[in-house]
Amino acid sequence: MIGIPLKTDKQTMEINLISYARLLINIPLDGPFMEYVDYINDKGRVTRQRVKYEWQPVKCDHCSMYGHIDEDCRKKKVVDKSGGWSIRKKKRGKNSSKHN
Repeated sequence: MIGIPLKTDKQTMEINLISYARLLINIPLDGPFMEYVDYINDKGRVTRQRVKYEWQPVKCDHCSMYGHIDEDCRKKKVVDKSGGWSIRKKKRGKNSSKHN
């Protein structure tokens, strides 16, 4: 089973459009996102159907959070290859002077 079925469109429910079935299914974020599903068709035969997802969540390999990829991770430390020294500009607030 892929997940919990929530709803379907009228064409799928009434079996009018036989080229594909359109379903809204609640799937856990951590997957797995199955490529195929096997089912028994109306003739009693086991049939394999490819699953196409309209959207899949993006998960960062570095911090394991959803919504961004590894390359965009804010928690990832940037390695300075120029000898270890880096200059950071100090943020100016209301109370900071211009000569820091």
